[in-house]
Amino acid sequence: MRNKIVIVSGVVVAIIVLSVGAYFLLGGGSGSGKVGAPTGNIQGEQNISNISGGVAPGDIPAGDTLVIGTATGDVTVKNFYKNALGIVEGIQVMLVQNANYEIYYSKSGSTFTIVLLGGSRADAQATAENDLLSVLGTSKADACRLSVSVIVPFTVDAQTGGRTYPLSFCSQ
Repeated sequence: MRNKIVIVSGVVVAIIVLSVGAYFLLGGGSGSGKVGAPTGNIQGEQNISNISGGVAPGDIPAGDTLVIGTATGDVTVKNFYKNALGIVEGIQVMLVQNANYEIYYSKSGSTFTIVLLGGSRADAQATAENDLLSVLGTSKADACRLSVSVIVPFTVDAQTGGRTYPLSFCSQ
């Protein structure tokens, strides 16, 4: 009986996570679409549905930096498009992918998402957060001003999974 409850709970959480992800991927909740959008020339984007295809030259905004608008002002970061692994459906930029975590940027909401996939949650999160700081070339203080979520899928950890966490070094 307990196993059935765990399985049903996992399916419900997975459906919720997928629904929320689809909502943001399809542009829901993005307001006017201009608030928080990075500056730079992003005209001529191409949809790359298979991330193994990489990033086409037309997908990379000009310049070495991007400015991301936040509720507390602009944050200047390195142009992470230049080293991105790929762009999914023209909206989500895959920045890092390995066995323990993935890092994405969603253009529609100007949000970064760290998905923890394995290993100790604390270790994987710390390594992923340092990787994000490196990719963005920014300080912890500026990273805390950005919209960043750390997600642990329920299938990875039944105790801490199905929840979204802030960056560990940001005060609430």
